[in-house]
Amino acid sequence: MSVMIIKNITFIKVLNSLFYNYHICVRPHMEQFRDYSKMRGLVEELRIANKKSYAIKYKSEEIQYFGIEYDSNEKFLNNAATLKALQAIKYNIELPEKEFDYTFIDTAIEALKNAIIEDLTEWQEAIWG
Repeated sequence: MSVMIIKNITFIKVLNSLFYNYHICVRPHMEQFRDYSKMRGLVEELRIANKKSYAIKYKSEEIQYFGIEYDSNEKFLNNAATLKALQAIKYNIELPEKEFDYTFIDTAIEALKNAIIEDLTEWQEAIWG
């Protein structure tokens, strides 16, 4: 698999979209989803893991690990865009599980998938059981 560096704005949008738009959907799944600064730390870990994956894959030592300011209020337009961004981030992290904990991104992806499905008219009209 190839690895690409995900743009910083994507991480900012993921943070703001998850915390402000989908907070209710994801908050029951992890304690960290309830606190903005904790979630910001988890998103920053994703960003660093993406850069490390790129550096390892392409044996590049030129990657800068400067922090970014998560002060923008930019968000994705809808659930699907947020989900696709999360999946792109996960796809572009190639670290072993002993080096990186995928719990946050896996939980966010699963919670967002469920939110998308539950919003579908077909789901709402389907008979339970």
